[in-house]
Amino acid sequence: MKYNPFILARVRTRLENRGVDYVREDSKTLKRGQILYAVFFGYTVLMLLFYLIGQSLQLDRLNSLEDPSQYQISSIQNSMTLAWIAVGAYVAGIVFVFLKRGLLQLILTAVPSVALTIEFIRIYQAANGIQASFYFRHLIPMAVLTIVSVWIFLALFKARRIESKAYTHMVEALYQQFGGGMEQMSDAEWESFLQSYQGPKPSERRTKKKKERKSDPSEPNESEE
Repeated sequence: MKYNPFILARVRTRLENRGVDYVREDSKTLKRGQILYAVFFGYTVLMLLFYLIGQSLQLDRLNSLEDPSQYQISSIQNSMTLAWIAVGAYVAGIVFVFLKRGLLQLILTAVPSVALTIEFIRIYQAANGIQASFYFRHLIPMAVLTIVSVWIFLALFKARRIESKAYTHMVEALYQQFGGGMEQMSDAEWESFLQSYQGPKPSERRTKKKKERKSDPSEPNESEE
C-alpha cells in the first residue's frame, strides 16, 4: 500500500501522543542502529579482505612447490570463494539496511555469517586450533553484525505492523466521514482520493475544534495490539 504522507504523519502523531512504544522508520534510534551496523560491517569486511590476502599468498606459496597438495589448494580456493560471496552479500546487505528492507538485509547478513563461522572453525581446528584472534577478527564482529541486523528487522516489522493497522483505521474513518460520496467511487478513484487528501479545510478544522474528541470521525480510537 502506498501511504499518503499527510495521513501517515497524522497516524504517527496520534501513536506518539498515545504513548505507543515502537521504533519509527524515521527515528533517530533506527538511524543509530544503521550506523552501528555500518561500523561492524566495515570491520567485518576489512577482516575478510585481510583473510583473502593471506589465503592468496598461501595459495601462491603452494603453487610454487614442485608437488603441491591438491587437497590444500582446493580447500583454500573453496574458502576464498565463500569469503568473496560473503563480502558481496554483506555489501548488498548494508544497501538494504539503509533502504529499510528488513527481511532482505537480515538474510544477507545472517546466512553468510553462519556459513563463515562454520568455515573458519573448520580451518582453525585443522591448523593450530581455535585461537583468540578468531574471536576478535571474525566471530565477535559477525555476531554483533547479525544481532544488529535482527534488531533492525524486528524494529521495522513492528513499526510497519503498528502503523499499517493505525493507517487502516484512519482510512476507514475518512470513508465513514465522507459517507455516501465515497460509495459511488471505484477502487481507483478512492485510491486517488487518499493520495491527494490533505486534511480538512480550515473552516472544517475550526468546527472540529469545537466538538468533543469522540465525535470526530477522522480521529478513530484505534485499539492497541
